[in-house]
Amino acid sequence: MKKSSYNRRNVIEMSHRHNFRKNELKRKKAKRLKILKGTFSIAALILLISISIFAFLNSPVALISEIEIHGNFLLEKQEILEILPKVGQANFYAKRTSYYKEALAEEPLIKDFSIERNIFHRRVIIDITERTPLFKTIDNDEVYLVSIDGVKLPNIKEYSVPYITGLENSEQIPHLVDVLSDLDNSFVESVAEVNIENSNKVELYTVDNFTIIVGDIQRLTSNRVIEIMQLVEFQKSQDQRGIIDIRGRTVTFSPFGGE
Repeated sequence: MKKSSYNRRNVIEMSHRHNFRKNELKRKKAKRLKILKGTFSIAALILLISISIFAFLNSPVALISEIEIHGNFLLEKQEILEILPKVGQANFYAKRTSYYKEALAEEPLIKDFSIERNIFHRRVIIDITERTPLFKTIDNDEVYLVSIDGVKLPNIKEYSVPYITGLENSEQIPHLVDVLSDLDNSFVESVAEVNIENSNKVELYTVDNFTIIVGDIQRLTSNRVIEIMQLVEFQKSQDQRGIIDIRGRTVTFSPFGGE
């Protein structure tokens, strides 16, 4: 009797364990299925978002709508636009600020710039600071400009600056930049040519038909320039043109033809 009772308990316990394992397996299976469903839903959502972003970035509403250029006076707006992503063609969101920076940095006439991107209107606003040409010269049959900070620039025929003649090599340029950049702008603008063929007898020729004998270009100081400009204005008022010599202690004037 005791043995029969013991067997029944064993059977019941085994049945309980079996049911427990069965339920546990069902629970784990349901959990795995729930995870799989969740993973599938997330993957589907990511795929949908990716497709939507791809479609948006490749649609007309993602193209650059406008590029504004400010601060240019030597470069035409169209010249600048040619080196930048094209309006109505390039993707606004794909072209980051670094792309514009690299393109603008390649242009020697541009000294500095700032870039602003208007995300909502897909507009790019660029403010540039151009280099200021100081003089023009020729080397190896190439005519080019030199800026006030000593950078070689492409020649702009319409831009009026002194023409340096007699230049033997480009090593002379930094010294010329140092001297001329310290002088009064209106005086530099009045000079048509600076002949440095003979370093001990540098001569300037002005647009007003005056010849200025400088000698060593180091003599061309700001104080001397003030004297030259005063003398030029006086002689012009007398309807005189001639040679101004600054090699002595005082500035002298001799009219053309020895009159």
